[in-house]
Amino acid sequence: TADDSGTFDESMLEMGADSDPHLNAITRTESGKLLIMGERGAGFLSADEGATWRKVQLEYKGSMFGVISLGGERVVSFGLRGNVYESNDAGATWTKQDSGTQASLLGGVMNDKGDVAIVGGNGTLLLRKADETGFTAKHLLLSAGQTPSFTSVTPASDGFLMASDMGYVHYRVQ
Repeated sequence: TADDSGTFDESMLEMGADSDPHLNAITRTESGKLLIMGERGAGFLSADEGATWRKVQLEYKGSMFGVISLGGERVVSFGLRGNVYESNDAGATWTKQDSGTQASLLGGVMNDKGDVAIVGGNGTLLLRKADETGFTAKHLLLSAGQTPSFTSVTPASDGFLMASDMGYVHYRVQ
C-alpha cells in the first residue's frame, strides 16, 4: 500500500530477487482504475484512486515504457524489443500482440476515431485503425534518408504528429 505521500513501501515493490522497479507510465481506464507499468513486466493496479495497489505481471520480464487506455477496461502496454501487450480487463490478464518490430517502443496514443499509434526507435510507427485487430509496422525515413528515433506521438486532425531526435514528423492516415 502506498503511504500518504504516494510512495510504495518495500513490500509493494518487491519483484523476486530485485526490488524498486522503475515505473514508466500510467493510465486511467473508463471506470477510473489506474494502471502503472514499468520494468521487468511489472505493473500496479488501483481501483481506489491510488489508496491501495495490487501487482499485475506480464509474461514478458522486460521493461514496458508506455501504457494507454483504449476505452472501457481495454489497455495496451508497450516497451523494450518491440513488445506489445493488450488487456481487456485493466491489466488482470494480457495477450501478446505482434508488433512486427524489435525496436524499443517509447510513446503511444489513441485518437478520437479510435486509431492507435505507437512509436519508437529506428523510425518505427505501429498503426492500428479503429476497425482493425492487429498493428501494422512502418519504418519511416526523413526526406534526407535519415532514420529518426521517435519518442512520443499525439493525434493530428489527419493523422499523428511524432517527436524524434531529429524534429517532428507529420504522418497522415489514409
